[in-house]
Amino acid sequence: MHVDGAYTWYRRLSPDDVTLAAVPELGHQRSSRTDVHDLRWFDRLPLVRGIVAGLRRVKNRMHA
Repeated sequence: MHVDGAYTWYRRLSPDDVTLAAVPELGHQRSSRTDVHDLRWFDRLPLVRGIVAGLRRVKNRMHA
């Protein structure tokens, strides 16, 4: 289980614990190839994989 699922289960099992949220957000999740699920078709094909990796780098820089 990844961390988001663990947070969900903790909150479900501990309803009396206070949950806080930061506004504005303190960080963001960067774009990257998954290491949790099966790879999408564009992450499996060598030529396309390189192009997609480059596009993810551009997207991450735009949000930095």
